[in-house]
Amino acid sequence: MGAEAVIEKILARASAEADKIKSAGKADADKRSAEAEAAAEAEKEAILARGRAEADAIRYREKLKAELDVRKNTLAEKRALLDRVYSGVREKLASLPDGEKAELYAKLAASFGMTENVKVYASADMKAFAEANAARWGGAYAGEIKGSGGVLLSGERCDADLSLDAIVADLRERTESDAARILFGE
Repeated sequence: MGAEAVIEKILARASAEADKIKSAGKADADKRSAEAEAAAEAEKEAILARGRAEADAIRYREKLKAELDVRKNTLAEKRALLDRVYSGVREKLASLPDGEKAELYAKLAASFGMTENVKVYASADMKAFAEANAARWGGAYAGEIKGSGGVLLSGERCDADLSLDAIVADLRERTESDAARILFGE
């Protein structure tokens, strides 16, 4: 065998070896590329899943906030309606004829156990009414108090605030749940 044949054989072997190395390198690169693509796809799916979960959580929180706002607004509207109802009651009490109003105050005084020795105080707008009816409530007119629509009875055992605001506040405390049930079916 000549030198040329030996060189050709060496070159052929080197070329075959280079092809094997290239092939192994390409296979390794393809494998790594496939692994990287699979890892990237898995990461993409994980990111999308977290994004969907976060979006669902945001939608849920926003829905809860909207429902809470609706409940708060509904409650505010109901409260405003009840306020108007009890404001109307106060106006109705204020406009009662003196005879009916005196009867009401006599019953209220009696409910506090005040039937004698009662000192009657009244706001300026109720002074004439209080002076005219104090004896009926078991007492005598004793002086003026601040405010409007007010009568205060002071007895030996207790005092009774019979201002229109106090009467309506007491009435509201006792009847508001019933009024709400009638008005709103609750």
